[in-house]
Amino acid sequence: GISFTRIDMETPAGQALAERYEMRASPGILVDGVRYNPLDLFVKPDCRLNEQTARALFTSSERMNVGENGK
Repeated sequence: GISFTRIDMETPAGQALAERYEMRASPGILVDGVRYNPLDLFVKPDCRLNEQTARALFTSSERMNVGENGK
């Protein structure tokens, strides 16, 4: 139920986004113009999705509780 846009990083648009948001690896996650590290969504060392963190990231009212590293 989450709408998203997939942008191929090998296209000019993808390269421009990667440069603008300093993305060095894929997948890059941008939510409302803020870059998030996908590894922050996992419980370490188990590599399981932290559902609470993921919900907070994709729910605008909760987004401020997730660490932001974007510009």
